[in-house]
Amino acid sequence: MAPLLEAAVQKAEGKVVLAKLDVDKNQPIAQQLQVQSLPTVFGLFEQKLVNKFVGMIDSKAIDEFVDQMIAAGSGSSSSSPREESSSFDIENATPEEAFNFGFKAYRDQDFKTALSCFDHVYKIEQNESSEDKRTRRQIERQEKRSMQSAAQQHARAAQEAAQQGRPVPPPPPLEQRATLEELVVRGMSLSALSEMATGNMSRAESLVEEIKKERDEEHQNLPDVSRTIALVEISADVANEDQNIDPNQLVSAIEQDENDHATRLRLCKLLAAVGEFPSAVDHALEVMKRDRNFNEGEAKTFLLRIFNVLGPQHEVSKEGRRRLSNYIF
Repeated sequence: MAPLLEAAVQKAEGKVVLAKLDVDKNQPIAQQLQVQSLPTVFGLFEQKLVNKFVGMIDSKAIDEFVDQMIAAGSGSSSSSPREESSSFDIENATPEEAFNFGFKAYRDQDFKTALSCFDHVYKIEQNESSEDKRTRRQIERQEKRSMQSAAQQHARAAQEAAQQGRPVPPPPPLEQRATLEELVVRGMSLSALSEMATGNMSRAESLVEEIKKERDEEHQNLPDVSRTIALVEISADVANEDQNIDPNQLVSAIEQDENDHATRLRLCKLLAAVGEFPSAVDHALEVMKRDRNFNEGEAKTFLLRIFNVLGPQHEVSKEGRRRLSNYIF
């Protein structure tokens, strides 16, 4: 992600500045900005939020994000999300066009348009004939092989240039198009987040269950998809808790009985719901330490969800996984 952002900002020729924040060393700022997963990118102009996105996006979407920042800085007006959505011909859009437009609508919090776009991508897959699917997958495999061949040729050319003291040739463009299956599952995951954002938790849960049952492990493990699954499941756990529960009562109960694992796990979920991930992880690890098999390994399941939401590079994830391994092996 960082190289793509840096390249897009460099093309802006000084009109946009890229600044990075270490969230582990600046927790108060991260909490104020409500950063819950990485990467999170904010577009600010004159101390006001212009746009933001969370998770991995492609280079085209990054260029659009930077262009919007340039427009904000130059004072030029762009069409509102509602105006753009009314002019977008979704019925004749390709899967890539519908997904990219839906992703932009999701970022703009136009969840109705986003859901419509992602549903269009889903229907394209559902209506695809066996022959069309076979042809499409053949083309996708050819594209993948061509990309791999180009990468190998560049690696050999770079090695030869280095041995002969010549400048290393620039790498070829190696951005492979997403498969239809990938666009569909990512659209389903963003649909789940859209439903959750509009208060339709049951629909969000249904979409996540469909991803887990109908989609293969490779697609479930896409970073943004796995984070969505974990986030929806954590949110569903919290939604099923008594909304009138006082966290202080849970803390008192644990102080009176440190082996009250059920209460400790309820506290974990409430802490995670308000973004207190380090404390939530600490309590879940305490359950693992005392009884890792409690309620069929509920603490481990909870921890893995948290690590998915935060991402593998987050310090809480790295330290938590290290400590978890001590209680598993």
